Amino acid sequence: MKHISVIIPVYCEEFHLRRLLPYLRKYLKSEDEIIVVDAQSNDDSKKIVTSLGEIFVSNEEKCRAAQMNLGTSHSSGQILYFLHADAIPPTTFRNDIIAAIGEGYSLGSYPFRFDIDKWYLRINEFCTRFNYLFFRGGDQSIFITKDLFETLGGYDPYYCVMEDFEFLKRARKVSKFKIMKGPIIVSARKYILNSYFKVNLANFKAVWMFKRGVHPGIIRKSYAQILAQDHERY
Repeated sequence: MKHISVIIPVYCEEFHLRRLLPYLRKYLKSEDEIIVVDAQSNDDSKKIVTSLGEIFVSNEEKCRAAQMNLGTSHSSGQILYFLHADAIPPTTFRNDIIAAIGEGYSLGSYPFRFDIDKWYLRINEFCTRFNYLFFRGGDQSIFITKDLFETLGGYDPYYCVMEDFEFLKRARKVSKFKIMKGPIIVSARKYILNSYFKVNLANFKAVWMFKRGVHPGIIRKSYAQILAQDHERY
């Protein structure tokens, strides 16, 4: 029986961890594991994770790529499921992943729906139904077999931003990609703090810079200049 390692990179996400971890455990098997990889948070993330009996790992820097690689090094599952703390997968997520692998897929994600209902956000939601790299991202969660992850060499920590985009670009060259029915519910907090126009401008600019080989540190700085962040979270 295959089992799953859910890997969650976090920085100051105690609010979402209180909700997410019990939810995930409800739909996982006892042999599955949840690994939270923290980037030196100054909140109660560690206390919450350990009190719920899940695995807590600390990373020295706030870099999702490095955090997810570290989480994988502590994992024992044959299947990896990378998930953001402010996202809620459907109750069927475990069965969905197992079924996709049974169909011959080693890689995939969900379309998403935001946690608030605004007509303009439905445009973004609709786009994630399509199998184009431009519409994919880590907020939609990513499942991948551990064998394929290791073959790819994991995430590239050079990318302090756009790490999921770069990883999927490599992975999709060697594996079929499955878009599951979903949806996964994702936080619209960036849109609430900023605006629909600003968030999409920042996203388009980041992709444009990535495609032109701009250094990730410069992309990250540009992103931060456009958008206000929630307590310096991702």
